[in-house]
Amino acid sequence: MGANEQSLIEIFGLGDELSLDARKRFRLPDALVDELRRAYGQIAPHTDLPADAVNRLPFYFAPGTNGRIFLYPAPNIEVATARFERPPAGMDPARVRKARDYFYGLLRFAEADRQSRLQLPEALRQHAEFGDDVDRIVLTCRGRWFMISKAASEREQTTERRAAFEECSEDLLDWVEPGEAAGLDEELL
Repeated sequence: MGANEQSLIEIFGLGDELSLDARKRFRLPDALVDELRRAYGQIAPHTDLPADAVNRLPFYFAPGTNGRIFLYPAPNIEVATARFERPPAGMDPARVRKARDYFYGLLRFAEADRQSRLQLPEALRQHAEFGDDVDRIVLTCRGRWFMISKAASEREQTTERRAAFEECSEDLLDWVEPGEAAGLDEELL
């Protein structure tokens, strides 16, 4: 199939805290559902997805890093799998194989139900150490995938992230100095 830019969904933002019900389901925010349906509609001609996939909102749950679960819109799963299939040079092949086997072993396909809910798979809850006491999560859009974190962990991380942002944001966000603008692409300005 091969992912190309026209067949990928890209969404940023949304650090929404969401409730988990007793069955460990969470409801996608309405604004996100609308955005996803528009995005699926735009890429439909460029993918192998069935025409009604826009309404079903297909995803893949995958093991994430640092106690998180990643959620990929179905067309974007190749973004994750490509690195396992073509790892960077110099990585130990045996170690990559073990990591790939772990990743694929936990990968789960899911579709949102009629209420736009997704259920966290048990195997991935175990991977991310989401115990029965976890009843709040944070869903953050990272462009081509979503991160699902425990709400309590995200609150703790926010202080550290804000300090890092304050430390380097001026250099990253206000980076145009007099004279530098001449060499920049017109689109960026």
